[in-house]
Amino acid sequence: MKSMASHSNKNTNNISEAAKIKYSKEIIELPLTENSESMQVVSHLRLTTPAKINLYLRVPEKLPNNYHIVQTIFAPIENLFDIIEIKFHNSDESFVNFQCDSDPDLVPNGNDNLCLKAAKLFAERLKLKPSWTIILTKNIPVAAGMGGGSSDAAAVLRLLNFYYGNKLERMELKKIAVKIGADVPFFLTPEFATAEGIGDIITPLDEVPQKNDHNKINLLIVSPQFPVSAKWAYEHLPISTFSDNNTSECGNMYAKMQEALRNRNSLEIAQLLQNDLEYSVEEKFPILTIIRRELYSVGANGVLMSGSGSTMFAVFCNEEFFQEAQKTLFTILPQHFLITASTM
Repeated sequence: MKSMASHSNKNTNNISEAAKIKYSKEIIELPLTENSESMQVVSHLRLTTPAKINLYLRVPEKLPNNYHIVQTIFAPIENLFDIIEIKFHNSDESFVNFQCDSDPDLVPNGNDNLCLKAAKLFAERLKLKPSWTIILTKNIPVAAGMGGGSSDAAAVLRLLNFYYGNKLERMELKKIAVKIGADVPFFLTPEFATAEGIGDIITPLDEVPQKNDHNKINLLIVSPQFPVSAKWAYEHLPISTFSDNNTSECGNMYAKMQEALRNRNSLEIAQLLQNDLEYSVEEKFPILTIIRRELYSVGANGVLMSGSGSTMFAVFCNEEFFQEAQKTLFTILPQHFLITASTM
């Protein structure tokens, strides 16, 4: 099976077309159009795939194999999403093509590409001879602690499974997802969830009420648009982190955050935000401390780095401050920063 990748710079037409696409949890079957492709496209599927933030992230233990035990709480961010499309070709050749509109230095090719890895593992599991083209439209910042690559890989698995008649049950799909990355199983059904073990034991928080105008939690997400290696962030955790986290107080905070989410209590959520990785990452990248300070200055009740960074997010309890902060941040932060207003 051949894997081929190509990247292209975003142009105005691509941006405008992508901007028309709304987030949906459902797989969309796109119409087949007359074209000059040498290989006939027999099906064309699309799925929007959301970002995530970590509302809570503790690292109580490092294992002998250099993996880390974590306690974390994921929240999906549905208005910041990538778009995955797969074209299924009528061809005697076995191949998986990958096309992306992002910088090739940021979205890797070959074995490091999570979309291609997902496609390969799915094909192996069902003993398929693939003739697929995967198209990624990138909106989620790369290596920014928002799970973009994992989300894309999960979307590939969902689209392939849909096309082949949902032959794999959820647990079988999850087994493939774990082989790709610890966060990938979460994105198979992205909803509020805890993750434990090495991040692969996912438990949905089923009792969190649906969002409405009265209980929504306002967020401002700021990405300075530079990557942070998750491996580096974990390697530079202070040794004291592990002993500090093995206390009943930490367990209580973890439970309290889950309860705050079930009650949709934005003030308690803001007060309980925690991320063990942010101390060493902020020390290396002082701009994150500046972002934190600016978010508090415009009325945030709590500010946290998501995952291994570099994305920062803020919880706002006051609607007026939330609306005003969106205008203010665009004037005080650099223009290349991605600033996203969201609710969860």
